[in-house]
Amino acid sequence: MKASRPNEFNDIFEFCPVSEPHSLVRKAMADPNTCRRLYETERINGYTKSFEYFKAHDLEPRLIANLPRRKLESKDLDARIEASKFIGVICLSYRSKEYLLWSHYADCHRGCALGINVRHECFGRARINEKVHYNKYRPKRKWDRAGFAKSEELKKVCITKSKIWQYEREHRIAIPLNELEKRNGQYFVKLHPEAVQHIIYGEQMDLEYMRRIEFLLNHSDFSHVRRFQIQRDPRSYSIRLVQYPPDVARVRAQAGPVK
Repeated sequence: MKASRPNEFNDIFEFCPVSEPHSLVRKAMADPNTCRRLYETERINGYTKSFEYFKAHDLEPRLIANLPRRKLESKDLDARIEASKFIGVICLSYRSKEYLLWSHYADCHRGCALGINVRHECFGRARINEKVHYNKYRPKRKWDRAGFAKSEELKKVCITKSKIWQYEREHRIAIPLNELEKRNGQYFVKLHPEAVQHIIYGEQMDLEYMRRIEFLLNHSDFSHVRRFQIQRDPRSYSIRLVQYPPDVARVRAQAGPVK
């Protein structure tokens, strides 16, 4: 199963926190070298008071006044590039009958969806394995904590999305890239057969593809997988799940080898 890096997502705000300026100021104030360097700069410019007085009264106002806000905002918006260097994300949904999801992510109903057990041991190396939360505001990045890649803030950034996406009811599994299988520049997690619970065919899926998948399922460790198909409701703008196929024995008998 493919794990996407954040800079491959279609939402340009993915993994983009908002820096908390006062946390950056606190981090600078806790660094003796930064304090001394700023003090010496002020001394060159005519500052006459002691270093102790500067730290207690003038350091914080100077830092706030000189905070590189534009640079900080740019770094926040580029955080998805930083995160893409070390983590891959599997994006799932709790909504198997969501009309928009099938239109956006399943090749306009010509693809299929897999029902996954997210607690299976094949995802045991995941750093994050949780539901996504939807918010009006982007999560904050606190600079007085550990680095972004090792911080608990990574989890908050990974599972927070804009409210406009809440119809997806998403679940995310994030795994370090160095623990994924890399092929042709893309990253994958080896999916154990027991982690796959069912498959849902799109309504417009090509019958030949469905026949091939049926053959592979019936002649592999995936024979336990339950089959369903999407159908349009005859009266409303909605879709529903139906068992596939109605006559299982007949379809299995007709399924020949893959061409």
